Amino acid sequence: MTSSAKRHLFGTDGIRGVANRYPMTSEVALALGRALAFTFRNGHRHRKILIGKDTRLSGYMIEMALASGISSMGADVLLVGPMPTAGVAFLTHGMRAEAGVMISASHNPFPDNGIKIFDHEGFKLPDEKEQELEMLMNSPKLETAQPPPDKIGKAFRVEEATKLARLSDELLDVSRLQQGRGEMRLAEIDLAEVVREVAERMRL
Repeated sequence: MTSSAKRHLFGTDGIRGVANRYPMTSEVALALGRALAFTFRNGHRHRKILIGKDTRLSGYMIEMALASGISSMGADVLLVGPMPTAGVAFLTHGMRAEAGVMISASHNPFPDNGIKIFDHEGFKLPDEKEQELEMLMNSPKLETAQPPPDKIGKAFRVEEATKLARLSDELLDVSRLQQGRGEMRLAEIDLAEVVREVAERMRL
């Protein structure tokens, strides 16, 4: 696939539009969730995809549609609830998810919403990967790849996620202060280990 391929859904900052109008519909979110779970396969390891959102009303609709699509393809969903975009990127990496999704339209009007996707390291997907997802959303590959009933994924509500994300911001501020004093201890690395330990204990 070439980088010159045209994307129809994804813009410069994910998918955006008026909620409940194409492309920000539950049907599109469902198809995107299926394509995500198919794309971020990871050998025999059980897959996890993390979803966060802001406080827009339409976030509930989009969150549930994404989670349904993801779980229908055999991957588990980590629902972390409302939090900043940076927190979703951080937790995606810290909780060892294959990908992360932020449901938000940033500073757009309240009726709008958007979907932004991160890779396992918490970085925005490159254009080529977004184009691949678009092509998969209506591909027959997804129909043949659906798992049997006993392999459908689950959805988990991560209750402590907001506290962890808030703590990450505080530790990042501390680490910057330490570096300014000549101390090179990166506090956010320690937090990442804490997040992973919490995930292990929750068997996520």
